[in-house]
Amino acid sequence: MILLGQHWCLIALLLVVIVVHSQLAGRFLWFTCIGESDRAYTEFAMVAIETAYQNAPSLIPVLIVSGQSSKIPLWMYHMHDNCDLIVVNHDLSFASQVLQFHPEQVKQLGAFLRLDISLIIDSIADYIPSKCSYRWNKDYTIYTDTDVMFMKDINLLDYQPSLLSMGPQLLKDTIANTGVLIINIPKWKEVIPHLLQYANLHKWNFHEQDQGLILSYIRDHLQKRVSLLPNELNWKPYWTLNNNASIIHFHGPKPKRYGDCFALMTPSHHHRMLTSENTSIADHNNKQSVSTECIEADVDRIYREQCNYPPYYRVITASREKYKASLCQQALSFNTYLLYYYSALDSFLKKIQAIVV
Repeated sequence: MILLGQHWCLIALLLVVIVVHSQLAGRFLWFTCIGESDRAYTEFAMVAIETAYQNAPSLIPVLIVSGQSSKIPLWMYHMHDNCDLIVVNHDLSFASQVLQFHPEQVKQLGAFLRLDISLIIDSIADYIPSKCSYRWNKDYTIYTDTDVMFMKDINLLDYQPSLLSMGPQLLKDTIANTGVLIINIPKWKEVIPHLLQYANLHKWNFHEQDQGLILSYIRDHLQKRVSLLPNELNWKPYWTLNNNASIIHFHGPKPKRYGDCFALMTPSHHHRMLTSENTSIADHNNKQSVSTECIEADVDRIYREQCNYPPYYRVITASREKYKASLCQQALSFNTYLLYYYSALDSFLKKIQAIVV
Protein backbone atom coordinates (compact mmCIF):
# COMPACT_ATOMS: atom_id res chain seq x y z
CA MET A 1 0.00 0.00 0.00
CA ILE A 2 2.87 2.36 0.79
CA LEU A 3 4.46 1.63 -2.58
CA LEU A 4 1.12 2.19 -4.28
CA GLY A 5 0.71 5.52 -2.51
CA GLN A 6 4.21 6.58 -3.56
CA HIS A 7 3.40 5.53 -7.11
CA TRP A 8 0.35 7.80 -7.23
CA CYS A 9 2.31 10.65 -5.67
CA LEU A 10 4.93 10.36 -8.42
CA ILE A 11 2.21 10.37 -11.07
CA ALA A 12 0.61 13.44 -9.52
CA LEU A 13 3.98 15.21 -9.37
CA LEU A 14 4.67 14.30 -12.99
CA LEU A 15 1.30 15.71 -14.04
CA VAL A 16 2.07 18.97 -12.23
CA VAL A 17 5.42 19.20 -14.02
CA ILE A 18 3.75 18.53 -17.38
CA VAL A 19 1.12 21.21 -16.75
CA VAL A 20 3.70 23.79 -15.66
CA HIS A 21 5.93 22.95 -18.62
CA SER A 22 2.94 23.25 -20.94
CA GLN A 23 2.07 26.67 -19.56
CA LEU A 24 5.64 27.92 -19.89
CA ALA A 25 6.05 26.49 -23.38
CA GLY A 26 2.76 28.14 -24.22
CA ARG A 27 4.40 31.58 -24.18
CA PHE A 28 5.65 33.07 -27.41
CA LEU A 29 8.52 35.33 -28.39
CA TRP A 30 7.28 38.68 -29.65
CA PHE A 31 9.80 40.55 -31.78
CA THR A 32 9.89 44.25 -32.57
CA CYS A 33 12.80 46.29 -33.94
CA ILE A 34 14.42 49.72 -33.72
CA GLY A 35 17.06 50.65 -36.29
CA GLU A 36 20.03 52.86 -35.50
CA SER A 37 18.37 55.77 -37.29
CA ASP A 38 14.91 55.06 -35.85
CA ARG A 39 15.37 56.30 -32.28
CA ALA A 40 12.17 58.35 -32.66
CA TYR A 41 10.40 54.98 -32.54
CA THR A 42 11.62 54.36 -29.00
CA GLU A 43 8.47 55.95 -27.57
CA PHE A 44 6.32 53.59 -29.66
CA ALA A 45 8.29 50.65 -28.31
CA MET A 46 7.65 51.83 -24.74
CA VAL A 47 3.89 51.80 -25.33
CA ALA A 48 3.98 48.47 -27.14
CA ILE A 49 5.95 46.86 -24.29
CA GLU A 50 3.73 48.37 -21.60
CA THR A 51 0.48 47.26 -23.26
CA ALA A 52 1.94 43.79 -23.79
CA TYR A 53 2.68 43.60 -20.04
CA GLN A 54 -0.83 44.74 -19.22
CA ASN A 55 -2.84 42.79 -21.75
CA ALA A 56 -0.76 40.05 -23.42
CA PRO A 57 1.08 38.01 -20.76
CA SER A 58 1.57 35.13 -23.20
CA LEU A 59 4.16 37.18 -25.06
CA ILE A 60 7.85 37.49 -24.16
CA PRO A 61 9.04 40.84 -25.55
CA VAL A 62 12.22 40.80 -27.65
CA LEU A 63 13.55 44.16 -28.81
CA ILE A 64 16.08 44.07 -31.65
CA VAL A 65 18.18 47.25 -31.60
CA SER A 66 20.84 47.99 -34.19
CA GLY A 67 23.79 50.36 -33.84
CA GLN A 68 26.40 50.99 -31.16
CA SER A 69 25.58 49.37 -27.85
CA SER A 70 26.73 52.53 -26.04
CA LYS A 71 23.84 54.42 -27.64
CA ILE A 72 21.15 52.02 -26.47
CA PRO A 73 18.96 53.72 -23.83
CA LEU A 74 19.77 52.76 -20.24
CA TRP A 75 16.21 51.68 -19.47
CA MET A 76 16.47 48.88 -22.05
CA TYR A 77 19.51 47.42 -20.29
CA HIS A 78 17.81 47.66 -16.89
CA MET A 79 14.71 45.86 -18.14
CA HIS A 80 16.90 43.28 -19.82
CA ASP A 81 18.82 42.62 -16.59
CA ASN A 82 15.54 42.46 -14.63
CA CYS A 83 14.15 39.76 -16.96
CA ASP A 84 11.38 42.07 -18.19
CA LEU A 85 12.66 42.36 -21.75
CA ILE A 86 15.13 40.57 -24.03
CA VAL A 87 17.33 43.15 -25.76
CA VAL A 88 19.22 41.97 -28.83
CA ASN A 89 21.88 44.34 -30.12
CA HIS A 90 22.15 43.25 -33.75
CA ASP A 91 23.17 44.85 -37.02
CA LEU A 92 21.47 43.74 -40.22
CA SER A 93 23.22 40.64 -41.54
CA PHE A 94 22.66 41.48 -45.22
CA ALA A 95 23.19 45.26 -45.04
CA SER A 96 25.97 45.14 -47.64
CA GLN A 97 23.61 43.50 -50.14
CA VAL A 98 21.06 46.31 -49.79
CA LEU A 99 23.66 49.08 -49.89
CA GLN A 100 25.33 47.61 -52.95
CA PHE A 101 22.29 48.68 -54.96
CA HIS A 102 20.93 51.48 -52.75
CA PRO A 103 23.65 53.25 -50.74
CA GLU A 104 21.15 56.04 -50.02
CA GLN A 105 19.18 53.62 -47.81
CA VAL A 106 21.89 53.46 -45.16
CA LYS A 107 19.53 55.15 -42.69
CA GLN A 108 16.59 52.92 -43.56
CA LEU A 109 18.21 49.55 -42.88
CA GLY A 110 16.24 49.17 -39.64
CA ALA A 111 13.15 48.45 -41.70
CA PHE A 112 14.70 45.15 -42.81
CA LEU A 113 15.61 43.87 -39.33
CA ARG A 114 12.51 41.68 -39.14
CA LEU A 115 14.06 39.50 -41.86
CA ASP A 116 16.86 38.57 -39.44
CA ILE A 117 14.48 37.12 -36.84
CA SER A 118 15.09 33.60 -38.12
CA LEU A 119 18.84 34.17 -37.67
CA ILE A 120 18.53 35.70 -34.20
CA ILE A 121 16.12 33.12 -32.84
CA ASP A 122 18.71 30.34 -33.14
CA SER A 123 21.08 32.13 -30.77
CA ILE A 124 18.65 34.10 -28.64
CA ALA A 125 19.57 32.12 -25.52
CA ASP A 126 23.00 33.78 -25.73
CA TYR A 127 21.39 37.18 -25.14
CA ILE A 128 19.42 36.16 -22.03
CA PRO A 129 20.92 36.72 -18.54
CA SER A 130 21.54 33.44 -16.74
CA LYS A 131 19.15 34.38 -13.92
CA CYS A 132 16.19 34.69 -16.32
CA SER A 133 14.12 31.54 -16.84
CA TYR A 134 12.26 32.11 -20.08
CA ARG A 135 10.50 29.23 -21.84
CA TRP A 136 8.78 29.65 -25.18
CA ASN A 137 7.11 27.84 -28.04
CA LYS A 138 9.70 26.84 -30.66
CA ASP A 139 7.33 26.61 -33.63
CA TYR A 140 5.63 30.00 -33.79
CA THR A 141 6.55 33.59 -33.07
CA ILE A 142 4.99 36.99 -33.68
CA TYR A 143 6.57 40.13 -35.10
CA THR A 144 5.01 43.61 -34.93
CA ASP A 145 6.12 47.08 -35.88
CA THR A 146 6.85 49.22 -32.84
CA ASP A 147 3.80 51.45 -33.39
CA VAL A 148 1.27 49.02 -31.94
CA MET A 149 -0.73 48.56 -28.75
CA PHE A 150 -1.78 45.18 -27.39
CA MET A 151 -5.36 45.21 -26.16
CA LYS A 152 -5.85 41.46 -25.54
CA ASP A 153 -3.74 38.36 -25.08
CA ILE A 154 -2.86 36.29 -28.14
CA ASN A 155 -2.43 32.53 -28.46
CA LEU A 156 -0.49 31.89 -31.66
CA LEU A 157 -1.63 28.27 -31.62
CA ASP A 158 -5.05 29.56 -32.65
CA TYR A 159 -3.53 30.44 -36.05
CA GLN A 160 -0.61 28.08 -36.79
CA PRO A 161 0.23 29.31 -40.30
CA SER A 162 2.00 26.95 -42.68
CA LEU A 163 4.46 29.82 -43.24
CA LEU A 164 3.10 33.30 -42.45
CA SER A 165 -0.12 34.98 -41.42
CA MET A 166 -0.55 38.66 -42.15
CA GLY A 167 -3.41 41.09 -42.29
CA PRO A 168 -4.74 44.18 -44.01
CA GLN A 169 -3.28 47.57 -44.69
CA LEU A 170 -6.03 50.04 -45.65
CA LEU A 171 -8.72 47.65 -46.82
CA LYS A 172 -9.96 45.03 -44.38
CA ASP A 173 -9.69 41.31 -45.11
CA THR A 174 -6.67 41.64 -47.37
CA ILE A 175 -3.12 40.29 -47.15
CA ALA A 176 -1.27 43.56 -47.48
CA ASN A 177 0.57 44.71 -44.35
CA THR A 178 3.67 43.20 -42.74
CA GLY A 179 3.32 45.32 -39.59
CA VAL A 180 2.01 42.22 -37.80
CA LEU A 181 3.28 38.78 -38.77
CA ILE A 182 2.66 35.40 -37.19
CA ILE A 183 5.59 33.25 -38.30
CA ASN A 184 6.09 29.52 -38.58
CA ILE A 185 9.71 29.55 -37.39
CA PRO A 186 11.10 26.36 -39.02
CA LYS A 187 9.44 27.05 -42.38
CA TRP A 188 10.37 30.74 -42.44
CA LYS A 189 14.04 29.84 -41.87
CA GLU A 190 13.91 27.78 -45.06
CA VAL A 191 12.46 30.65 -47.07
CA ILE A 192 14.76 33.51 -46.01
CA PRO A 193 17.78 32.53 -48.19
CA HIS A 194 15.52 32.33 -51.25
CA LEU A 195 13.90 35.65 -50.32
CA LEU A 196 17.29 37.40 -50.16
CA GLN A 197 18.34 35.80 -53.45
CA TYR A 198 15.11 37.12 -55.00
CA ALA A 199 15.82 40.60 -53.61
CA ASN A 200 19.32 40.65 -55.10
CA LEU A 201 17.96 39.46 -58.42
CA HIS A 202 15.60 42.46 -58.41
CA LYS A 203 18.37 44.79 -57.14
CA TRP A 204 16.30 45.55 -54.03
CA ASN A 205 13.94 47.74 -56.05
CA PHE A 206 10.73 47.36 -54.08
CA HIS A 207 8.13 49.93 -53.14
CA GLU A 208 7.85 50.23 -49.34
CA GLN A 209 11.21 48.52 -48.78
CA ASP A 210 10.91 45.31 -46.75
CA GLN A 211 7.13 45.16 -46.99
CA GLY A 212 7.31 45.53 -50.75
CA LEU A 213 9.93 42.77 -50.92
CA ILE A 214 7.88 40.36 -48.80
CA LEU A 215 4.63 41.04 -50.66
CA SER A 216 6.33 40.75 -54.05
CA TYR A 217 7.91 37.42 -53.13
CA ILE A 218 4.61 36.15 -51.77
CA ARG A 219 2.87 37.11 -55.01
CA ASP A 220 5.46 35.31 -57.13
CA HIS A 221 6.20 32.25 -55.00
CA LEU A 222 4.23 31.83 -51.77
CA GLN A 223 0.57 32.72 -52.27
CA LYS A 224 -0.72 29.37 -51.04
CA ARG A 225 1.49 29.42 -47.94
CA VAL A 226 0.39 32.78 -46.53
CA SER A 227 -2.89 32.98 -44.64
CA LEU A 228 -5.08 35.94 -43.80
CA LEU A 229 -4.78 37.27 -40.27
CA PRO A 230 -8.04 38.49 -38.71
CA ASN A 231 -8.53 42.26 -38.93
CA GLU A 232 -8.58 42.39 -35.13
CA LEU A 233 -4.88 41.49 -34.99
CA ASN A 234 -3.89 44.47 -37.15
CA TRP A 235 -6.64 46.97 -36.39
CA LYS A 236 -6.21 50.56 -37.58
CA PRO A 237 -7.42 53.52 -35.50
CA TYR A 238 -9.01 55.09 -38.59
CA TRP A 239 -11.39 52.11 -38.88
CA THR A 240 -13.41 53.24 -35.83
CA LEU A 241 -13.45 51.69 -32.36
CA ASN A 242 -13.38 47.93 -31.94
CA ASN A 243 -13.62 46.34 -28.51
CA ASN A 244 -12.65 42.98 -30.01
CA ALA A 245 -9.32 44.20 -31.41
CA SER A 246 -6.25 42.47 -30.01
CA ILE A 247 -3.61 44.69 -31.66
CA ILE A 248 -4.02 48.36 -32.59
CA HIS A 249 -1.56 49.39 -35.30
CA PHE A 250 -0.91 53.11 -35.83
CA HIS A 251 -0.33 52.55 -39.53
CA GLY A 252 0.04 55.85 -41.41
CA PRO A 253 -0.55 58.78 -39.04
CA LYS A 254 1.36 58.27 -35.79
CA PRO A 255 0.32 59.31 -32.26
CA LYS A 256 2.79 62.20 -32.29
CA ARG A 257 1.22 63.44 -35.51
CA TYR A 258 -2.14 63.73 -33.81
CA GLY A 259 -0.57 65.04 -30.64
CA ASP A 260 0.79 67.93 -32.72
CA CYS A 261 -2.68 68.39 -34.11
CA PHE A 262 -4.16 68.65 -30.62
CA ALA A 263 -1.51 71.20 -29.74
CA LEU A 264 -3.21 73.57 -32.20
CA MET A 265 -6.35 73.50 -30.11
CA THR A 266 -7.51 75.42 -27.06
CA PRO A 267 -4.87 74.88 -24.33
CA SER A 268 -7.51 73.97 -21.77
CA HIS A 269 -8.94 71.31 -24.10
CA HIS A 270 -5.49 69.99 -24.83
CA HIS A 271 -4.65 69.82 -21.12
CA ARG A 272 -7.87 68.02 -20.22
CA MET A 273 -7.44 65.56 -23.06
CA LEU A 274 -3.82 64.55 -22.79
CA THR A 275 -2.51 65.02 -19.25
CA SER A 276 -1.92 61.70 -17.55
CA GLU A 277 -4.25 62.54 -14.68
CA ASN A 278 -7.24 62.81 -17.00
CA THR A 279 -6.60 60.46 -19.92
CA SER A 280 -9.12 57.91 -18.70
CA ILE A 281 -11.88 60.30 -17.67
CA ALA A 282 -12.18 62.72 -20.61
CA ASP A 283 -15.89 62.68 -21.39
CA HIS A 284 -17.33 61.55 -24.71
CA ASN A 285 -18.67 64.96 -25.78
CA ASN A 286 -15.44 66.75 -24.98
CA LYS A 287 -13.44 64.23 -27.01
CA GLN A 288 -15.78 64.64 -29.98
CA SER A 289 -15.66 68.42 -29.70
CA VAL A 290 -11.88 68.59 -29.60
CA SER A 291 -11.66 66.02 -32.39
CA THR A 292 -13.86 68.05 -34.68
CA GLU A 293 -11.96 71.23 -33.86
CA CYS A 294 -8.69 69.48 -34.58
CA ILE A 295 -9.83 68.11 -37.93
CA GLU A 296 -11.30 71.46 -38.98
CA ALA A 297 -7.99 73.18 -38.30
CA ASP A 298 -5.81 70.55 -39.91
CA VAL A 299 -7.86 68.88 -42.63
CA ASP A 300 -6.09 70.41 -45.61
CA ARG A 301 -2.70 69.22 -44.40
CA ILE A 302 -3.90 65.70 -43.60
CA TYR A 303 -5.74 65.54 -46.93
CA ARG A 304 -2.66 66.63 -48.89
CA GLU A 305 -0.37 64.23 -47.05
CA GLN A 306 -2.64 61.26 -47.49
CA CYS A 307 -3.42 61.99 -51.14
CA ASN A 308 0.31 62.21 -51.88
CA TYR A 309 1.09 58.98 -50.06
CA PRO A 310 0.74 56.07 -52.56
CA PRO A 311 -1.05 53.61 -50.25
CA TYR A 312 -3.69 56.28 -49.62
CA TYR A 313 -4.32 58.01 -52.92
CA ARG A 314 -5.48 54.75 -54.48
CA VAL A 315 -8.44 54.62 -52.12
CA ILE A 316 -9.19 58.32 -51.55
CA THR A 317 -11.76 59.25 -54.18
CA ALA A 318 -14.09 61.48 -52.18
CA SER A 319 -14.18 65.23 -52.48
CA ARG A 320 -12.43 67.35 -49.88
CA GLU A 321 -15.70 68.01 -48.04
CA LYS A 322 -16.69 64.35 -47.97
CA TYR A 323 -13.21 63.47 -46.84
CA LYS A 324 -13.36 66.03 -44.05
CA ALA A 325 -16.68 64.62 -42.89
CA SER A 326 -15.19 61.13 -42.89
CA LEU A 327 -12.25 62.30 -40.77
CA CYS A 328 -14.60 63.91 -38.27
CA GLN A 329 -16.49 60.64 -37.97
CA GLN A 330 -13.21 58.83 -37.37
CA ALA A 331 -11.96 61.38 -34.87
CA LEU A 332 -13.51 59.77 -31.79
CA SER A 333 -11.82 56.48 -32.65
CA PHE A 334 -8.44 58.15 -33.19
CA ASN A 335 -8.66 60.05 -29.95
CA THR A 336 -9.83 57.15 -27.81
CA TYR A 337 -6.84 55.12 -28.93
CA LEU A 338 -4.61 58.16 -28.53
CA LEU A 339 -5.72 58.58 -24.93
CA TYR A 340 -4.97 54.94 -24.24
CA TYR A 341 -1.56 55.39 -25.88
CA TYR A 342 -0.60 58.31 -23.63
CA SER A 343 -1.94 56.57 -20.55
CA ALA A 344 0.24 53.52 -21.31
CA LEU A 345 3.23 55.75 -22.01
CA ASP A 346 2.78 57.53 -18.69
CA SER A 347 2.57 54.20 -16.86
CA PHE A 348 5.73 52.95 -18.57
CA LEU A 349 7.72 56.11 -17.85
CA LYS A 350 6.85 55.85 -14.15
CA LYS A 351 8.08 52.26 -14.09
CA ILE A 352 11.42 52.91 -15.74
CA GLN A 353 11.96 55.97 -13.59
CA ALA A 354 11.69 53.73 -10.56
CA ILE A 355 14.00 51.14 -12.15
CA VAL A 356 16.72 53.50 -13.33
CA VAL A 357 16.66 55.66 -10.19
